[in-house]
Amino acid sequence: MEPVADDGLAFFDAAREKGLEGVIAKRFDSPYRAGQRHPDWLLIEAVRHQDFVVIGFIPEAGDRLLEALIVATYDGRTLHPAGRVVGGFDNATSSALRKALDGLAGGSAPDDPRWMDDRICWVQPKIVVAVKFSEWDLKGQLRFPIFSGLRPEVAPEECARTTMVEPPLRSRPRLVEIQLPRLPF
Repeated sequence: MEPVADDGLAFFDAAREKGLEGVIAKRFDSPYRAGQRHPDWLLIEAVRHQDFVVIGFIPEAGDRLLEALIVATYDGRTLHPAGRVVGGFDNATSSALRKALDGLAGGSAPDDPRWMDDRICWVQPKIVVAVKFSEWDLKGQLRFPIFSGLRPEVAPEECARTTMVEPPLRSRPRLVEIQLPRLPF
């Protein structure tokens, strides 16, 4: 791969638009050091951020905290579950969220076998959270979602799905017909 020495920000934006996971940035004169980490070489991840409405949660066993938030987006009036957010909240945030969610009990489970889990407590879609994630998978679920904050100023109906970038189709190996010569024995 050839280095890009001109506009690194434009290159990064182009990589993110293509659905790549990130870019490597380095000092131009820094040599590669096999098996070593070095501050002259940086992995800059193309993390996506989006607002989601909370439609359920999985309580943490034994106390009043959360194991996961179940988040969704709106498509018009229809909610589409987008995944389980299992990290990013500390104990204080987890406790505050749990208290708020306990007061919103009574939501309905999506009509999708992927979400048939007795541990999930379904809630009314009233709380909006910010989530960072790496990408959407082919089934419309978030990959590596992390909670990054509450968004009380955002209405749940504003949580629309962002465009999913489809990965390129993998080409199939070509079949080649080989004819071996007949041997006299």
